[in-house]
Amino acid sequence: MDSCADTYFAPAARAPREEILRSREAVARQSCQHLADALPHPVMVLNRCRQLVFGNRALCVLLNQEDLASNLGRRPGEIFGCIHVAAGPGGCGTSEFCRECGSVRAILGGLAGRVEVQECRMLRTGDRGLEALDLQVHSVPFAVDGEDYTVFSVLDVSHEKRRRVLERIFFHDILNTAGGVCGILSILSDEAPAELARDLNELHISMEYLLEEIHSQRDLLAAEHGDLAPRLQDVLAGDILERAAQRFAGHPIASRRTVELAGCPEVRLVSDPVLLGRILVNMIKNALEAVPPGVTVTLGGEAVEGGVRFYVRNPGRMEVSAARQVFKRSFSTKGRDRGLGTYSMLLLAERYLGGAVDFTAANGMVEFSLRLPLAGPSLK
Repeated sequence: MDSCADTYFAPAARAPREEILRSREAVARQSCQHLADALPHPVMVLNRCRQLVFGNRALCVLLNQEDLASNLGRRPGEIFGCIHVAAGPGGCGTSEFCRECGSVRAILGGLAGRVEVQECRMLRTGDRGLEALDLQVHSVPFAVDGEDYTVFSVLDVSHEKRRRVLERIFFHDILNTAGGVCGILSILSDEAPAELARDLNELHISMEYLLEEIHSQRDLLAAEHGDLAPRLQDVLAGDILERAAQRFAGHPIASRRTVELAGCPEVRLVSDPVLLGRILVNMIKNALEAVPPGVTVTLGGEAVEGGVRFYVRNPGRMEVSAARQVFKRSFSTKGRDRGLGTYSMLLLAERYLGGAVDFTAANGMVEFSLRLPLAGPSLK
């Protein structure tokens, strides 16, 4: 077989088993220090008394030290400067506060022969005074010459924790503010004189679009974190399609373009109408952005075996390279800072609605489709 014929990208050739075994022996003869120093995160080996006997270069960098000689025999809380190390009779791990410490729990689990992953929230005394750390710690059993150790690695997730807290605060505050403005505009548009009512009503509709976008972004982040809880109920496929089409009546993105509702099946299914609507709206947006003014985008649905299939079609073509990446997060053919729409379709459909999203691009027509089971998702 030709060497290029059995691959679409990287070479497919494999080394024979004899070479694999020779490589394994060569790596095994190398020092653990070289292997550990190749890792980007701090790693330490602790003895049965939870004392440091070995660490890697990343740990030295974290501690801003040339070597670990001064820290040999110390425990992780003592190394990192935990404020509770002096609260117990025997230092790190021996105070009442240590009962709640994820690091100590993980280390004890590793020494007991278990692989442990824990979160550790630590208050420490650093160069700038009191600091808070959010750590994800891993502990893996390790034996050398009959002695039990644990390999203890540390990943600082403080920035991730802080970002998620700020996200929750941001969405809470901005939704309250935007919701209040939307309510005021609704009242004003009802009571305003005729010459202002139309403008106020359009402004009110725009605020509703903004609220929906904020809710959509909040739910997408929750979906990625695994925090989104679908609200399942009996829904009529035709009603969902009609609401999705109506969503674009007067929408700026649909200016001089038409959303045509084709098949509208009278099929009932169990699903989350909000998440389902979000997927269809993203499909329609994607299609409207892809076509020039004067073109019609078609939205429809059909009953299939055991479920229902929704689709959005638009005239157009898709490059092969783009088709291979169409559902990847942050990939877009429409410019930078785009690419969440198709990704969110896939994420919401497959992880939360038990469905499948697909697309085809042939004969000058692009179609995105969503297939859902009638009985709803099998939630774990």
